[in-house]
Amino acid sequence: MTASGLRELLVGDKLTDGEIAALHGAALGETAVQTGERLHLAADTIRGYRKTGAAKLGARSVTRAVVVAIAMGVLNIDRLVPD
Repeated sequence: MTASGLRELLVGDKLTDGEIAALHGAALGETAVQTGERLHLAADTIRGYRKTGAAKLGARSVTRAVVVAIAMGVLNIDRLVPD
């Protein structure tokens, strides 16, 4: 992500709770189906949340979106490690 992209995110669209939850599931290694089952949402809804979340973060992939979200403090890495 470029500096201008980061600036735009900070003043532009913020991630919704659904987008954060969907990216959190991806960070845990869950498929869209698994995340959907956990959140009681359709897998297509999770895929859509991941796609829009990645776009808002300026990421070309869900994996990159997870990395950016962790770096920005949107996703807490401590919550990603199983006990």
